[in-house]
Amino acid sequence: MHRKKDRTCIRLTIIKGLNDIDTEGYAELIKKGKPDFIEVKAYMHVGASRERLKFEDMPWHEEIVEFTKELMNIFARL
Repeated sequence: MHRKKDRTCIRLTIIKGLNDIDTEGYAELIKKGKPDFIEVKAYMHVGASRERLKFEDMPWHEEIVEFTKELMNIFARL
């Protein structure tokens, strides 16, 4: 990904209790990709996803901020 001439972005959609745990693994993958931008966002309980996930799977903004800070701290150490 880092060899592309275009700007690149890695987007993480966080689902509470499903993929909000391995920040170190995410940091390692992000480092390999060398993106220009990283976007961490919360799963939103809308549309067809309501058939698979519950409202409770939607993380609060504060949880996304905490996850992102932890991710960036780990990423900075790698």
